[in-house]
Amino acid sequence: MRRALLVLGLLLAAPPLALAQGCTPEQCMPAPMPPFRSVWTVFTTVEAQVHEDYAVVRIIEDIGNRGPDPEFPFSVRVPSDAFVSGLTILRDGQEFVAKVAPRAEARQQYDATKQAQQTGGLVEQQRGTSVVSYLINVAEFTSVRAVLTYEQLITQDQGVLRLPLEAPVSGFGQDRGARFDVSVGPRADVPSAWSEPSQAWEHNASAWRTSYSVGPRAGTEAPPTQFNVSWALDPTGDAGDLRAAVQDGTGWFVHRFRAPADMAHMPLDLILVLDTSGSMQGQKMQQLQDAATQVIGLLKPEDKLHLVFFSSDAQSSWPGLKNATADLKRDAATRVHDAFATGATNIEGGLRDGFHGLDGVSASAEESRLPVLVLLTDGKPTVGIQERPALRQLARDANAHGVHVFGLAFGSDADWSLIAGFAQDGNGTAIRVPEGAGAEVDIRRFVAALTTPALRNVQVRYDGPVTAFQRDAPVLFTGSELLVLGKFDPAMRQLTGNVTAQAPDGPRRYAFTAPVLGDGDAGVLPRLVANEEIHHAQDAIAADGRSASLVKRITDLALQFGFVTEYTSLVVRLPENVRMVDDCSNCIAVAQDATGSSASSGTVAPTAASTGGAGGSGNQPAQGQLASRGATSSGGSGGSGGLPSAVPTALHQEAKSNGDPFAYDAGAQQEQLAQKGSAAQTPGFEVLALLGAVGLAVALRARRK
Repeated sequence: MRRALLVLGLLLAAPPLALAQGCTPEQCMPAPMPPFRSVWTVFTTVEAQVHEDYAVVRIIEDIGNRGPDPEFPFSVRVPSDAFVSGLTILRDGQEFVAKVAPRAEARQQYDATKQAQQTGGLVEQQRGTSVVSYLINVAEFTSVRAVLTYEQLITQDQGVLRLPLEAPVSGFGQDRGARFDVSVGPRADVPSAWSEPSQAWEHNASAWRTSYSVGPRAGTEAPPTQFNVSWALDPTGDAGDLRAAVQDGTGWFVHRFRAPADMAHMPLDLILVLDTSGSMQGQKMQQLQDAATQVIGLLKPEDKLHLVFFSSDAQSSWPGLKNATADLKRDAATRVHDAFATGATNIEGGLRDGFHGLDGVSASAEESRLPVLVLLTDGKPTVGIQERPALRQLARDANAHGVHVFGLAFGSDADWSLIAGFAQDGNGTAIRVPEGAGAEVDIRRFVAALTTPALRNVQVRYDGPVTAFQRDAPVLFTGSELLVLGKFDPAMRQLTGNVTAQAPDGPRRYAFTAPVLGDGDAGVLPRLVANEEIHHAQDAIAADGRSASLVKRITDLALQFGFVTEYTSLVVRLPENVRMVDDCSNCIAVAQDATGSSASSGTVAPTAASTGGAGGSGNQPAQGQLASRGATSSGGSGGSGGLPSAVPTALHQEAKSNGDPFAYDAGAQQEQLAQKGSAAQTPGFEVLALLGAVGLAVALRARRK
């Protein structure tokens, strides 16, 4: 009997492959139990629902845990102008909502949760980047669904709106793949939608929809899966689109002004200043060369070019600006291609030679042209002037012609503060170019816009007591938009003003007026304005250094509106869960391969209906509800557990038919999560292995007796 029990235990503990094909002595030895890597599984669903130019993105991590409590780390690069508005964790049909807290306090709470081996989550923004990192600690023998939500108001670029999406890889446990479900509407206002990788799109009367799936992503270093969505909107009027409303005793507004798509291009006086120092070796140098050659290739015969390389010293390829003839463009592209990274970093020399390219040029005579200097660097000077204030003063003094300064900051170690400061002083913008996948998309967009200037010196003026935050530089490129958000006196019954700009054929002026909606109709406007105010404070810190008043302003706004910033985080702790591994009737489904079939572990694959994604059943929320989801989820209500309250039926139906994210601030932003429940899960190999280990233990105990 004892021998029979021992054999039974060994058979049950053995891997299925060994049972079928035989095994070596090493393979037949019982492995330690737990943990097996296979006892932890993760499946990622990215849901994006777009209403015109407003996107709400939910990154859903379905985590199945049949071993000791592990910590699942995730990181995702969200658009720089988006804001993270919520984290919820679903367990056993109950939803737990994260609360915003000061960064250090949130980390302390999460560490206590982890030490207690309880389920919890933490969301932090990596300092100086647009990368959001979040940790989900899952108690032993538990399955959970973690949902990170971020929202974004998107501006048009060359007449197109773009939403880059990422499905992160934890690097812990077995990754079962990822799925994207995207909905863009309303159909009447969106003439077309497309994606990269290209996918088929379906549409009905309300929206365009598409899905994209990938199978398991192996290895701890697997890159995130990317899916880029693009769509077009019908053009706005000459003065743009203005929305204004009053809420809580404050007037809020958002104003989009778009350069006409058919406007003639303004000739470009372009100065490229390229960093070829040793710190640019490797991928940074490749990205710099790609960006520069793309810009050069898109120049038109009426454009002019000045090219500067700098490392220990600076060298101009030719004196002054030269017409962008075919021969000059070939010569410039060859010089960029042949450049190699070596030596020190003399940003002072690069800037001096760059601005010297405009020597002898009359600014008044060139009013119909756009002078632009683009600095491509990792921004870490090692020779020449190295102090940040002195370098910025040098650039301001040298910029006698009102050149618009743009910057590309390469690598995660770039001196972003310095590059952002140059751009701020020069009425331009700067973008980060991270090393790795996805950077080429940012570079292509930047290059395409840079070579199609339409309006310069764009100024927006509002009548009456108005506080405005202008997102972009006073230069508009063909089909691009200038976004202004702000506050106004709630006693005003209409918002009026004008937009002035310089076009290739002379000055332009556009007048606008918009009615102020009644109290309570502001919807997401207060959060959009607060996010923009935070960004302006962050830009000021990047350019001029940290101050206590700016940090306090960012922290106060983030705590008020529930945002994740460098100074605030989201944190949630779930009560202790005592459910045993064999009580898994409500485990959340996590396993799916690229075809949507269940994976070998025996877990059930999530479907579009179960995740609320595009193409799903009636669980999909109305656009208006989804667009306001973060207001409630980030506000901290309901954090102790329990199901969220349902939306009143009348409001639910009205929001569903209207679908306007600015008009509703719905109180049940996660209603569909509570309705979904969780899918049944069939015990797979992990359970058999556990039973085998139990059988082996019983046999050994019997043998000892």
